[in-house]
Amino acid sequence: MSIQKTTHELEKRLEQLQLQISDTEVEIGTNLFLSKDEVVGQHQNEFLSYQQHRDELCADIEEIRALSEKRQQFRSDADSLRQQMDALTNSWTPLYENLGAAIADSPNVLYDMEYDPFREPIAELRNKNKEARVALDNLKDQMANQSFMNRLLTQVQYTARNKAVSQLDKKLAQLYVRCGKAIFESGTLTSPFEEGLLPDIVSEACVSCNEMQVRTNQLQEQIDNCLHHLEENKQSLAEKGVISENPDKRIKVINQEVDQEIQKQSNLCQACGHDFSARYIDPEGDLLEEYLGDDANIIEKLQQIARLKKEKAICSRKIQIITLSNQIDGISKKITSFRTTIADNQEKIASLQSRNRELDDKIAISLSEKEKLTLQLNELELADAHDTKRLEE
Repeated sequence: MSIQKTTHELEKRLEQLQLQISDTEVEIGTNLFLSKDEVVGQHQNEFLSYQQHRDELCADIEEIRALSEKRQQFRSDADSLRQQMDALTNSWTPLYENLGAAIADSPNVLYDMEYDPFREPIAELRNKNKEARVALDNLKDQMANQSFMNRLLTQVQYTARNKAVSQLDKKLAQLYVRCGKAIFESGTLTSPFEEGLLPDIVSEACVSCNEMQVRTNQLQEQIDNCLHHLEENKQSLAEKGVISENPDKRIKVINQEVDQEIQKQSNLCQACGHDFSARYIDPEGDLLEEYLGDDANIIEKLQQIARLKKEKAICSRKIQIITLSNQIDGISKKITSFRTTIADNQEKIASLQSRNRELDDKIAISLSEKEKLTLQLNELELADAHDTKRLEE
C-alpha cells in the first residue's frame, strides 16, 4: 500500500469521524433541549421557534395535499353533473315537442298570446303535411292497380313524396319544440296548471315538463354548489401560496423551507452539544471533568465522543507523522542531490585544473618560441636597415 493511498484513507476516516462526532453532538444538544436542561436555557426559545415553524410548514403541506385531493373530487363531481345535465338537456326535446303539439291541438285564451307567433307557421306546416300524406296515399293506391313498369315509375314518385313527408314531419317537430319551449319557459302555464285550468292534454304534457324542470333545477343547484366549493378551494390554495394548477411546485418550495428549519435547528443543537461535550472531553478524547448528571443517554454519548475523539487524534497524528516523514524524505533527497552536484563539480574542477596546467606548459613553450622568433626578426630588420642605407649612399 502506497503512502499516498494510506494518507487518503486516513483523511477519509478523519472526515467520517468528524461527521460522527458532529452527529453525536447534535443528539446531545437535542436531548438537552427536549429535557429543557438549564445549560441550553438561553437558546430554548430559538429551538422551539424552529420546531414551531417546521410544524407549521408541515401542516401547510398536509393541508395543500388535502385541498388538492378535494379539488380533484370537486372537479370529478362537476364533470359528472355536467354530463347528467347534458343528458337531461337532450331529454327536453321530446317533452317540448309533446307540449307544443298539445298546445297546437288545444287552443286556449290562457296561452293564446304566447302561442300566437307559432299559430300560423304550425297551421301552414300541418296543411302541407296533410296534403303531402294525401298525395302519398293516392300514389300508394295507384300502385296497387298498375302494371309492373308503371308501378316502378310510380314507386320513384312515392319515394320522393315519402322523403318530403319525412322532412315536413321533422320541420313540424322542430317547430313544436320551439313552441313548447318558449311557452313553458315564459311561465304562462304555471298558474293555470296549479289551478287545474289547462286542457287535459296540455296539463299532462306540463306534468312531464315540470318533473324535468325539478330534476334540472336540482342538478343545476348541485353544479352551482360544486363550482362554489371549487372557488373556495382555489382561494384556500391561493392562501397557501398555490398560484398554479400544480400544487407540487408549492409543496417542493415548502419542503425546502422545512429542510432549512431542520438545518437551523440541527446547527443549534450541534453548537450546544459541542460546547457541552467540550466541558467534559478534550480534543484528544481525554476526560476533563466528570459528568455528574443522571441522564444515561448523555453519559453514553459523552463516552462515544471520547472514543471518536481519541481515534480522530490518532488519525491526525498518523497523518502528521506521514506528512513529516514525507517532508524529511524530500529534504534528504535534496541533500543527496546537492552532494551529488558538488561531487560532480569537484570532478569538473579537477579536470579543468589539469587542463589549465597543460595550457600553462603550452603557454611557456609558445613564449619561448616567440622570443626566439622575435630575436630573428630584430636581426633581420637591422640588417635590412643597414643594407638599405648603403644603397642610398
